[in-house]
Amino acid sequence: LNHTTAPIEIREKLSLSETDQHSALIQLVERYGLCEAAILSTCNRTEIYGVGNGSSPLDSIRSYLREFRKLEEDFLQRHFYEEEGEAVVRHVFEVAAGIDSQMVGETEILGQVKEAYDDALQRKSAGKTLNRVFQKSFQAAKWARTHTGISRGQVNLGNVICELTRRIFGEVAASRLLVVG
Repeated sequence: LNHTTAPIEIREKLSLSETDQHSALIQLVERYGLCEAAILSTCNRTEIYGVGNGSSPLDSIRSYLREFRKLEEDFLQRHFYEEEGEAVVRHVFEVAAGIDSQMVGETEILGQVKEAYDDALQRKSAGKTLNRVFQKSFQAAKWARTHTGISRGQVNLGNVICELTRRIFGEVAASRLLVVG
């Protein structure tokens, strides 16, 4: 799920801590039969990437979410999106490049994708397939930032808020600001 499929309250409830991610990777591989798994959990998305053992990994991931995370099927259908095959590769490329971000072009997501991949490597849940997908996504992100205008201008929410504040209130150096959120 992400910022387009679920409001912040839902995303917060389903965000996975580092401990939860470790447990989930173990469960997905050992109990639910995935050959490979990685989890990207940020403030704007929780995504599980899986490689099946001769069958679609979607059933295994759905089962994990229903049984281990106690999510109802109608909840999954309302808030989750599913991709298979080449669509997964395209999606990871878009995420890493900042195209599939609340703030298009933001750069923080690439580091988060790299952390998710590194975590899967350390936990030995990433193998040949996920290695290739993630490595190519890093190359795609670099290419997009080098050859397109995606990262021009303000590409993180903090900078946009600061710029908007300056436009509305003028010089803010002597002002006191309170940010809640």
